Amino acid sequence: MNKLTLVLFLIVIAAPCSIAQEKSEAEIRSVVEHFQQALQHRDVNAIEPLVAKDIVVLENGHRNDGWLDFRDNHLIPEMKEPAPPSKTEVVKITASPVMGWAYTRTAMSLTRKNGEKSDAELWTVYIVEKRGTQWKITLLDWSMRLLKPATAK
Repeated sequence: MNKLTLVLFLIVIAAPCSIAQEKSEAEIRSVVEHFQQALQHRDVNAIEPLVAKDIVVLENGHRNDGWLDFRDNHLIPEMKEPAPPSKTEVVKITASPVMGWAYTRTAMSLTRKNGEKSDAELWTVYIVEKRGTQWKITLLDWSMRLLKPATAK
């Protein structure tokens, strides 16, 4: 009888934890997907509420420290160019009720200003934190590699 009681007790305790984790994962997925959509649509105003004011962004050896640095020295200059055709998939999300991480893979076709074309793969890691009632991206890590050498037109 003690084993049955223990099993029932563990089920009662584990079920709310599992539900909270699933809810957190769904909320983090929503933040990541909205961030990706805003990037694709070149919408800085839609990105701002998704990120923390103290966000750190790492990209291929460079760092932006804080929202204003990220916005002014990364996003705005990058968004002067049209978004390359791309397809993003969420690969993994891990969450607790207050913090989580996710990563995505984006396949994209790039055309440089000189006409060179190449396919690329972008891996994005998101660290997200529950701040008050909202999830905020606190760290982004972008890593891109070319999949085939660029060729002239």
